Amino acid sequence: MQPVSVKTRIALSVSILILALYLVSTFVVLSLFQNQLKDTIGRLQFDFLSEVARGTDKNLQAAQRSLLDAAAHLDTAAIRKTGAAVDFLSEATHGRLMLSNIFDNGITLFSARGVMLAALPRHEREGQDFSYREYIQRTIVTKKPYISRPYFSTRPDAPPAVMLTVPVFDRQGRLTAILGGSVTLTSEGMLGDIGTVKIGKTGYMYLFSMDRTLLVHPNKERILKQDVPPGANILFDRAIAGFEGSGETVTSRGLTVIASFKRLETADWILAVNYPLAEAYASVTRAREYLILFIIIGIGLSILVVWLVMNRFLSPLSELTRQIQGMGQAAPTDTAPEILIKGAGEIGQLALAFREMVKRLAEREKQLRETETLYRTLTERSFAGVYVVQDGIFQYLNDNAAAFAGYTPAELVGKGANALLHPEDTGKEKALSKAMMAGASTAPYEFRIKTKDGQTRWIMETVAPIVFNGRPAILGNSQDVTERKMVEEAMHRAKEAAESANRAKSEFLANM
Repeated sequence: MQPVSVKTRIALSVSILILALYLVSTFVVLSLFQNQLKDTIGRLQFDFLSEVARGTDKNLQAAQRSLLDAAAHLDTAAIRKTGAAVDFLSEATHGRLMLSNIFDNGITLFSARGVMLAALPRHEREGQDFSYREYIQRTIVTKKPYISRPYFSTRPDAPPAVMLTVPVFDRQGRLTAILGGSVTLTSEGMLGDIGTVKIGKTGYMYLFSMDRTLLVHPNKERILKQDVPPGANILFDRAIAGFEGSGETVTSRGLTVIASFKRLETADWILAVNYPLAEAYASVTRAREYLILFIIIGIGLSILVVWLVMNRFLSPLSELTRQIQGMGQAAPTDTAPEILIKGAGEIGQLALAFREMVKRLAEREKQLRETETLYRTLTERSFAGVYVVQDGIFQYLNDNAAAFAGYTPAELVGKGANALLHPEDTGKEKALSKAMMAGASTAPYEFRIKTKDGQTRWIMETVAPIVFNGRPAILGNSQDVTERKMVEEAMHRAKEAAESANRAKSEFLANM
């Protein structure tokens, strides 16, 4: 595999560094922008929601004032007459006050006990008791205007609605009747418009009560249902607990949104907005995509520019590398090869220093070759046997050292040195060589070996510690002294024979 060049590695390293800086800066910028965008959207969304809430409060208050104005014109003495009550409602609905423009679900007049006196549109339940209704009970008790809880209307299509009621007093301040106006929650008008408001493309507005009942919602099937259980929407729960403002949350339908909540002043209702996070951060997503494309293009350009610059500045280094590789493939010579590099600066200085180093190495190599030749000549031409043992194994033997045992050097290299020792002299040789290696003895010692053909030969040797191939080893110098030992043994036997003859002669003369 072709190694990667220095300029390519530098180009890649610089590009990776630039990429890392781009990514970090992009991440920081996008995070700050996204957080700022979320805060801005939340603030603007809450401001918008607050305006809508104020408008809704004003509409509800205006509706209550319209009912109070109508109640002020009611002849309390004539209200028990059905015809008079209907005429009053007709005048209030279609006359000066035009209550029909406000209360799309009808106007109703109740007695002080909650009996329906009259209704427009006319109602089949006129004369029936409605005192069980929560809005009748609260109006009787508080004697103040009241906005009811949502309920299903008794009209044929049974739309969800709320009832606004005001008390009617006689001149003595006694409660004589209750005037109510009903508003549907699904039709366009005072409250129904809330469900039609669009925030962006998919955001929406809705209204719910403190008991988690949805009053107005784009999905009309959810109206008057409590289908947001506790824990399903954290900010929804916090809004019921008193929170007003904006934040990020997950709806009960699993949609991540920026939600805003604002309480109404005229009723225990909460107005809310859900703006899907994906749409809110669409600009950030597009910016991220553009930045990624920009980073890819920038990295490509940076790699190209850095590579071209590095190629210009590092071409002398590449040439130096090429010449050094050529030197490694060339045969050894006694002269240092020339290194020719054009260029100044650090690379030029490096080339000069390397050329000087190569020159010195060539001289040193020449000296080493001469020394090696000298020692090899001395070893090979020596009358002594020379060998190297490392870890108990022969690593080198000259011809004489191998011939003493009847072998060639090739037969013994790699074999155990102790295999040649005479069994009776193994312990003796080890003790003597160990003492000489430790410096305790310098005198040559003798021992016997077994030759290849089974003969016994006497060897005299000295040993010394050396380093061979970077590890401790033993250098041995030996001589075959078998002939000398045989002469010494013959002389010893002759001496003993002469001494024995002299003793015999002396004994003979003594006995004569």
